Amino acid sequence: MVNDLLVRNGYKPNPPTTRKNKGSRKHNSDNYTILTLPYTTEGETKRVRAYLKKKKLPITPVFLPGRTLRSTLTASRPLDSPKCSLNNPVNCKLCPLIEKGGCNTRGAVYKLLCNKCEATYIGETYRPIHDRLSEHLRAAGRPSSYPNNAMGQHYLQVHPSQPADISLTILGIEKKTVRRKALEAVLITSHSPSLNDKLELQTTVTHTCPPAPPP
Repeated sequence: MVNDLLVRNGYKPNPPTTRKNKGSRKHNSDNYTILTLPYTTEGETKRVRAYLKKKKLPITPVFLPGRTLRSTLTASRPLDSPKCSLNNPVNCKLCPLIEKGGCNTRGAVYKLLCNKCEATYIGETYRPIHDRLSEHLRAAGRPSSYPNNAMGQHYLQVHPSQPADISLTILGIEKKTVRRKALEAVLITSHSPSLNDKLELQTTVTHTCPPAPPP
């Protein structure tokens, strides 16, 4: 349009301009491996990133805070093992279904396993894992009442009218919501659970890393 106006008014059209491609910093995430490392110092973080960039390794490092001395010393009875929500782990119906923790564990990132077909789902909750696992079991038993529950819909489509057979593994514990969701996103990416959809992962990443405000 601009060139047409120039020609009509007796001017020479502007020559087409080309921009030099300085290279894109974006990469295909499908070809990169996420490496989870403990956060120590900002200097160590920069050195690791610089080394991976220099060697052109297809690795994306994610630094997560570990348990600190302060959190250990300020915790109430920090050496106690997780207990049952019902204070009766022997007779609790859920504790035997949970690996690496008790049903009273809070702030957990967990993996569900359908023992009928080995389908998996990764999720997180700030509540006691007893409450969350109870929801998944109810959803698997009555999937029509839980249309947004991944395990429930799995039983509706793959194992209709069959009793729920689910086990749960606690993959990590993080009390702070943003860090817990970041850990969930990392584990979903690295484990590729069959029952998590891409929209769910995108929502988790958006919640964890909201877009920067416009300049």
